Amino acid sequence: MTRSLRVVLRLALVLVVLAALQLVFGTSAGGGSPYLSSLSDLTGGAAIAAPGCNSKYCSKEPGRKSPTCHQADVQYNCSASGNVCTITAC
Repeated sequence: MTRSLRVVLRLALVLVVLAALQLVFGTSAGGGSPYLSSLSDLTGGAAIAAPGCNSKYCSKEPGRKSPTCHQADVQYNCSASGNVCTITAC
């Protein structure tokens, strides 16, 4: 085989591989296409649960070293860890 024929065959092989990759990975989910699966609209994003409101507040009771969370009619989330009590709005 001549050198130029080998170069042409290699180039053709590369083009065939790129075309095959385009067919496999290049399909887009067009909105109005009749070629989509009826289930393609059902795919959703990641479900991330939002934290609920625990309706507690921080308070330091007499005789205790660190503050604690107490139940109340407030719209705050309370988190007590170590000697720190943190509240965030719901």
